[in-house]
Amino acid sequence: MADYRKSSVHCHSTLCDGKNTLQEMAGAACAQGLTTLGFSGHSYTTPDREYCMTPGRTAQYRATIAKLKNEYRGKVDILCGIEWDLLSEGTPKGFDYWIGSAHHLYGKNTEKYYEIDFRPEDLRDCIDNDFDGDPLAAVEAYFAEVEKIAAKKPDILGHIDLVKKLNADGSFFDEESPRYKAAALKALHAARENDFIEFVHEAAIEEAVKALADTVNQNPVLKKAGVVDAGGKGWVVALEAMLSALQGEDVVLPENGAVTQTKQSADFSDFNTEDITFSYCTEFIISRENDHDPENLRAFLSELGDSLVLVDDDEIIKVHVHTNDPGKALTEALNYGSFVTVKIENMRLQHTEKVLSEQEVAPKIAKPEKPLGVVSVCAGAGLADVFQNLGVDQIISGGQTMNPSTQDILEAVNKVPAETVFVLPNNKNIIMAAQQVDALTPKTVVVIPSKTVPQGITAMLSFAPEGSVEENTAALTEALDTVDTMQITYAARNSDFDGYNIHEGDYLALYGSQLFGTSQDIRVLLKSLAEKVRDDGKEYITIYYGEDVKEKHAQKAADIFADICPNADVNLLSGGQPVYYYLISAE
Repeated sequence: MADYRKSSVHCHSTLCDGKNTLQEMAGAACAQGLTTLGFSGHSYTTPDREYCMTPGRTAQYRATIAKLKNEYRGKVDILCGIEWDLLSEGTPKGFDYWIGSAHHLYGKNTEKYYEIDFRPEDLRDCIDNDFDGDPLAAVEAYFAEVEKIAAKKPDILGHIDLVKKLNADGSFFDEESPRYKAAALKALHAARENDFIEFVHEAAIEEAVKALADTVNQNPVLKKAGVVDAGGKGWVVALEAMLSALQGEDVVLPENGAVTQTKQSADFSDFNTEDITFSYCTEFIISRENDHDPENLRAFLSELGDSLVLVDDDEIIKVHVHTNDPGKALTEALNYGSFVTVKIENMRLQHTEKVLSEQEVAPKIAKPEKPLGVVSVCAGAGLADVFQNLGVDQIISGGQTMNPSTQDILEAVNKVPAETVFVLPNNKNIIMAAQQVDALTPKTVVVIPSKTVPQGITAMLSFAPEGSVEENTAALTEALDTVDTMQITYAARNSDFDGYNIHEGDYLALYGSQLFGTSQDIRVLLKSLAEKVRDDGKEYITIYYGEDVKEKHAQKAADIFADICPNADVNLLSGGQPVYYYLISAE
């Protein structure tokens, strides 16, 4: 049997219900010494679109993984898998492997599809309304679904005891009941009869999973909230005995405290700039001189940066962390002992040198046909159309889930037939990558530090193609402060943040960079945002609805703003953006 402690094949990214991007997980896997990393985004499932990948995101998923395969060739074996739900249409063709999973129960009485691993109230409604209050009948129905997916002969059978996820302390059913055991064993026998013997081993590499969870968050506002992708972490231990029985082998578990060996220094030569949220790779070893708990140091450093790896024994503490303030990291570390070694590297400078070294062939540069041009970053066909209609020459696809690299921005700039090119990053994580482009092209590049798409659109309204570089730089930059940006997304996990008790599946409203409110009813958040806009006296409101929002629902959102803000001009446009249900600008 393969060494599952160095492999993980059940990983979800921000393209579905995960916390981390594909790039972040690949980097963490490499740093942890994993030999195999398989991505397994959720397949498009019509009855449940909340966590699955849309067709557009699936295409983005494939393309990104293809790049990562080349980037990490010889370091980590990257696989493009898919977690295919029993309710998904079509077949899982064209992937390196597929995980077959059952996530739902169908209620014949209500004709509803219930997610059995999401909200406890949904599982309760399912049992009461469609299984006559008999929880074990629901369990038996779930394992029957497992048998169906096993019959399709997936490469991996995913979390077959998912029905237990919400059953803490036996709150729904007795897991020792003969009925429960009989249903579970029947499903296992069905799996065996279909020549299936593999299960997902993700939780066995606990330290690697911790590293993944400690990397950059999906949304900066939620960084402290602990919104993480648990994956299949909870079920592996429970299945170890089942797995060994099926395979006729003893399962060797790692000893307590065992840690996957890491590299002495991180390899940043292949990193793209968008992966470098924190500039300094900081590594040090401390000789332990007191009994202070290293976990407190881990907690401190996790707030200070990302890509954290901390290993300790009785004599030393070894740390690797990416941060913008290595001084604070070192000062805090002195509380635990004296330094044995210290190494700090500027990863942005390293990346710039790499980009420069790779310019062996002169890039194709469009001849100037006009004095000024514009490049903008955005995600979503509707938003791209808006920018193009405002006069943007080149659109770079990217944003919250997939930031473009310096090379991507450079190529777009070189395609613009202008002497001077303005760049609108529209995301604070892209600004630094854009600023490096000026040194790599004969064109003059001016980066307008837009942090949101509405800021970028407002800036373009001030763009004067016949004006001077200086006049446009001042006008576009000043325009950024004239617009307020609001966003609505959702929480993937339970957490507490800034006084908010956030529940898994809650809608989240952001005003600027601050968490504005949470609710299980998106209309509540829309009304609160509209009231805020009204109280601030804003006169022009534009609502861009995302790829997962139907037009009729978006129109209702616009009606809320129109009713609460009768003196404002409210416009509704299809943005097509991922991640965020709504992007709202107010001026």
